[in-house]
Amino acid sequence: MQYWLMKSEPDVWSIDQQKKAGAKGVPWDGVRNYQAANNLRSMKKVLAIIFNDVHLKTGNEDEVYESTKYMVKYAVDNGIKNLIFAGDLFDSRTQQRLKVLQTFDKMLELFNTNGLTLYLFPGNHDKTLYTSADSFLDVYKHHPSVKFNRELKNIVLEGVSIDLLPFFSTELLVPMIENAKGGDILISHFGMDGSNHLGHVSKNTSITKKLLSKWNKVYLGHYHNYHEISEDIVHLPSFRQESYGEDNVKGFSLLFEDGSYELVKGKFREYLKLTIDLNESNNKEITNLITLHSNSEQKVRFEFRGTQEQFKALDKSQFKDTGIDIKSKYNEVYEVEVVEPSKIIEKYSKDQIMESFKEFCDDKGYDYKEGSIMVKEFLNR
Repeated sequence: MQYWLMKSEPDVWSIDQQKKAGAKGVPWDGVRNYQAANNLRSMKKVLAIIFNDVHLKTGNEDEVYESTKYMVKYAVDNGIKNLIFAGDLFDSRTQQRLKVLQTFDKMLELFNTNGLTLYLFPGNHDKTLYTSADSFLDVYKHHPSVKFNRELKNIVLEGVSIDLLPFFSTELLVPMIENAKGGDILISHFGMDGSNHLGHVSKNTSITKKLLSKWNKVYLGHYHNYHEISEDIVHLPSFRQESYGEDNVKGFSLLFEDGSYELVKGKFREYLKLTIDLNESNNKEITNLITLHSNSEQKVRFEFRGTQEQFKALDKSQFKDTGIDIKSKYNEVYEVEVVEPSKIIEKYSKDQIMESFKEFCDDKGYDYKEGSIMVKEFLNR
């Protein structure tokens, strides 16, 4: 057993207060020294790494695998044996392409080779029907490194009770939550009253803080930007940054034996958006920015603000072969300019069109579900 000698001013935390708290004590939030904070953290046992919202799809397979290798190395270096995946391994809800499946197979072998156990349950993107327990993940339940659940399941790690709840439609999810016993921790994948998706706050009154109060801590995937709904209910960040609309606080989370957590930034290619006012920036300044960000390791977008005439007058040829995406905003209307005039127009499949439409909705914060109905109707004509 390790102990710490704590020094505190009486008006901050007195001996009488400590006696009153008893053996249970209270969390100490007075650490201001970096080394002291690290030492305190090292005294807490990590139960598992939680990661979520990988959105593995055509085009990001290699980057996802590199991010996974970084997480596995962190786990091995720190003696962590358990991984809990909180939904949305895949991006497409309709079908998974060969390289996508091969990449997840490589990830599983990486877990297995390093002696890691993966607790796996589906999110909404891993399903074709939200009213069914079936998902694309069902076929991995026999893998030696996987402990899979398609319905509410309780696991116990180092004496800590953890409920793992897959995604379902709200009408099915609510009675599952109501009938659950509750306990130490719930890890799941859904939105609720107060969830914030790219600035849009959910008013889902079916799932509330009161409904989830039977658990001491609740950790959720689903919405990609990290935010706290309350002190005890948290949307954990997605595994990687997937669009310009998302922030770059991404990676995985350490779950400690006391139910607390800590975010660890992962390894991924970041999206960087620079806003340039054409009324204030001259050509030389823009050229300097292009030089600075050309062929960057980041995905870079210049968003120009001004009139249509100013944007049309901009020399767009200087962006060719720089890897920089450009966009204009004027009169609350967005336009995307193709910066590679010589690029051959490709024939897109229906699935590719839907995937591109989803990325567009995610970037803008639009309702993909509602819009996808109209797009599908158009494509099926």
